[in-house]
Amino acid sequence: MVAPPPMDDLLRRVTYHAVTRYVQRVLGQPVVANEQEIGTKACAEAHCLAASTSIDAVRAAILNPFVVAALLSGGHTQVRCREFGVKIRPDTGVICTVYVVKAPQKRKQSFPSKRESRRITNHLARRARGRPSTVRGER
Repeated sequence: MVAPPPMDDLLRRVTYHAVTRYVQRVLGQPVVANEQEIGTKACAEAHCLAASTSIDAVRAAILNPFVVAALLSGGHTQVRCREFGVKIRPDTGVICTVYVVKAPQKRKQSFPSKRESRRITNHLARRARGRPSTVRGER
């Protein structure tokens, strides 16, 4: 069994853009700085300062056990956790962005009407009469 890489190596696999997106989307900090104007590193530092945390603390929060397992196993491009998801570059194994996982919408349960259920029952009965060997499992 191969030992996992040190935590410093794993922390460096989280980009500054991913740190900025985690602070904005998961921690709920509004946009403080523009990445195109001041650069990604300065933008991440400004967002972390506004959220009163450090870049390494945010990187450690992103690297939960599921994300670390996906990084170490390789081949994964997305990992979804309960509160957020990450996108991983497959060629470098670097976490490039963080997004919020939305809960699936509940669908309304539908029940067939009497006419529809009668039609389905008749259809299945016709199939059973027409092909008795396939219904019983014989060949």
